[in-house]
Amino acid sequence: MTSTGKRPYHSPYRQAAAQRTRQAIVTAALRLQAQGVGELSAVAAEAGVAPPTLYRHFASREALLAACAPDLDTPLTALAAHVRAVPERGARLLRAVRGLYALYERNGARLSAAWTLRAGSPAMEAAAARVEEAITAIAASVTRRAPAAEPAPGELTLVGLLSPLTHRALRGAGLSAQGAVAQAVGMATTTLEAPRRG
Repeated sequence: MTSTGKRPYHSPYRQAAAQRTRQAIVTAALRLQAQGVGELSAVAAEAGVAPPTLYRHFASREALLAACAPDLDTPLTALAAHVRAVPERGARLLRAVRGLYALYERNGARLSAAWTLRAGSPAMEAAAARVEEAITAIAASVTRRAPAAEPAPGELTLVGLLSPLTHRALRGAGLSAQGAVAQAVGMATTTLEAPRRG
């Protein structure tokens, strides 16, 4: 019995329904954030729930954003080790660009939301910073730079080419997913080879 005299009611069906509702709200928030819409009333409508239901799951906009951003960098961190394992630099570069751009194709809305909302949200700022650190680690894996060493020539440009913003710009310019990979690999190869020619 509780202090109100009512017996607590715990149903696995209710818990599963609440989890589905929570996930629907997060999914709707990600979809709308990628379109630049951040109002909670719009998120509730997109998720098919009433605003009080949204607030029952997320007390504030920041709480909702925190739920959207917890593991954005996890797949990127794993990719850095896979890239570093490849012996030849050109093949490392190709693996890095293909891996990242495939990830961006699948999770572009979440990553775009992190960049778009980072200035107004501590949770999104932290998520975007973790993604940037992971991209920098992937670039270092391509050049095989030691973590404490200075960036290799062209590495900072490579970081920019590996970013989700570059991917979005290439896709927005009408390139196919494969075309975006080819363009980024071509630009990165030119950048990384330039110091060797000079």
